[in-house]
Amino acid sequence: MANTYQLGLAVATLQRALAEEPDQDGVLHDPEEAADDLEGLLASVLRAAVEAQDMSDAARRRADEIDARATRYKAKAESLRAAAFSAMDAVGTKRVELPDLTASIRNPPPRVVITDEAAIPEEYIRVTTSPDKSAISAALKAARQVPGAELANSIPTLQIRTS
Repeated sequence: MANTYQLGLAVATLQRALAEEPDQDGVLHDPEEAADDLEGLLASVLRAAVEAQDMSDAARRRADEIDARATRYKAKAESLRAAAFSAMDAVGTKRVELPDLTASIRNPPPRVVITDEAAIPEEYIRVTTSPDKSAISAALKAARQVPGAELANSIPTLQIRTS
């Protein structure tokens, strides 16, 4: 059971959390008006957390819809550019000048094509390495020593279920 100091600290923490988060209408909660009972404050904070997660999920869904729309527009632009290129190339037109844009067919500089990666000298190979955390975790959990690595306790988290 928590002592009076711990209860006061918990109440103050919850009041501060509510005071920093606006309600649905964008109005900040007044910490003086917040309930002094731990259960009421905890219920308010947990409901606000669920509401904030719901808003985050809705914003993510909207962002995904906008990303999908951007992808469709990009594909449309590429298709239209390809059609214009084909038409200009077919009639031998290298440049089209309009009041608002200029389009021209150009030959870009040569690009590198790797035909046999194994034959490329080492000086032209870029190698990057990073620790394999999955393998290290498995080794440490099997009680094997891994120099430069150790298992650490994770920070406890709060899980909130609404159904």
